[in-house]
Amino acid sequence: MLSLRYSLFAGLIVSNLVAGGGCATGRLRLPTGPGIPRSDFAALFEEATTGCRSVRTITAELSLSGRAGAQRLRGRVQAGLTAPAAVRLEAPAPFGAPLFILAAPNERGTLLLPRDRRVVRDALVRDVLAALAGVELGAADLRALVSGCVIPDPRAQAAREYPGDWIAVDLQDAAVAWLHKQNGRWRLAAGEHAGLRVEYANGTTAGADVPRQLRVSATAASHTADVDLRISLTQVEINVPLGPEAFTLTVPPGTSPMTLDELRASGPLSR
Repeated sequence: MLSLRYSLFAGLIVSNLVAGGGCATGRLRLPTGPGIPRSDFAALFEEATTGCRSVRTITAELSLSGRAGAQRLRGRVQAGLTAPAAVRLEAPAPFGAPLFILAAPNERGTLLLPRDRRVVRDALVRDVLAALAGVELGAADLRALVSGCVIPDPRAQAAREYPGDWIAVDLQDAAVAWLHKQNGRWRLAAGEHAGLRVEYANGTTAGADVPRQLRVSATAASHTADVDLRISLTQVEINVPLGPEAFTLTVPPGTSPMTLDELRASGPLSR
């Protein structure tokens, strides 16, 4: 097995993926109302997202806690993501075979549950993640979210400013990025897209690599499952080349097929 720099999952130990407490209260209070149009938003948005838009590949250990629908989660998942839309996620158990491995060279891939000897083949990443954790995110969406850009290739289209040094920037696909001025610099503090809100604990700014703490929750207007997850990133590697073998998966003989509905009912993350 190669080192972590060149391999996604060497030496990962998960001590607890068990039922646990949910996220604490205290979501970020974002401004409301129409705001005042701001004309220089493009330059400010460029300043706040220079770092995250340079991320082409990322490997990290994601520590999760919170809830997704009826499931309460606490554990770690090793993640590897490469532009434009490749992803590998692995959730090892304390002992023995992993709980699951998801490998997708593009927005479609394979999910293997080694302990159950079951497999979901040729499924959309967003459908698999929705079944696993209640978050409907594709591979490109996930890379953008954890790197601090909210959505892939974000493009500022309009903006409104609010008291307290806040600016709401409208992006494509009805997404919104919230900029906040801290210590004289504009940082991307939060974003909303497709029924989800992401909050970055320390914001993101030019010169940073990726945020280390974020919170993902369902928005008030969301029709998805109730989601409130805190995610911490450790062992982060940025723009290290990852070969195609990282995003392929060999399914052992004798593995039985599984549907997304069966996956959703089995709730492997809640174990």
